Amino acid sequence: MKAILLSAGQSKRLYPLTQEKPKNLLLIDDKTLLDHQMEALVANKVTDLVIVVGCFKELIQEHLANKAYPIKITYIVNDDFSTTGPILGGLARAKDHLTEPIVFFHCDVLFDAPALAAVLEHPEESVMLYRPDVWDAEAGKIIVEPDTHFVRECGKHVEQARASGEYLQIAKFGPDFRKRLIEVLETRVAENRDGFTIDAFNEVVQDQRVHVVGLPYDGVVLEIDTPEDYENAKKVWQERA
Repeated sequence: MKAILLSAGQSKRLYPLTQEKPKNLLLIDDKTLLDHQMEALVANKVTDLVIVVGCFKELIQEHLANKAYPIKITYIVNDDFSTTGPILGGLARAKDHLTEPIVFFHCDVLFDAPALAAVLEHPEESVMLYRPDVWDAEAGKIIVEPDTHFVRECGKHVEQARASGEYLQIAKFGPDFRKRLIEVLETRVAENRDGFTIDAFNEVVQDQRVHVVGLPYDGVVLEIDTPEDYENAKKVWQERA
């Protein structure tokens, strides 16, 4: 299994914490956010990792070189990180790696091995993890059909009244999803149309031929976007033990 991690942005919403290092090198319970993610990958026998890096790329590369995790790491460098977003500056640049089964996540998501296992061990080929009924108003939200559990819409535009829950930014994609996602990414690149990764995923799930299961999860998965998120994540992570 291969993983794709987007880690190129400047994380300005976390300033001053990220003025001299990337957000995934912030400490959570004496380990970096990146180390928590890497340990979850190793525990789930993920063998390959593609990381899109940009801002502070050298610090990320040096950190992982010193750790020597048993995972093959491929770096994709986005030197345009200050002018591109998660699609054009991230996922689209990893498009060539969407030819095999992948698990996908962002650099600012704190999770453990069971959260990743929930996605990887699900029998369906394409799965998006979500937290039902509880969400941040700014977060990407997801609408899941109650009978089939298929995702029918997702994005920050989804009103809370219609949402099934909050997308937790961990997903795996099978062949049908990846094929359609590649088409979406190629179109967006041609049109110079950036956005959040969930915007591209929403275009994919609109295709009724592509089935993506929404998997509810009540374990600890935390997105860290602001200093307040960071303080909350440290507290919640300690309390979960």
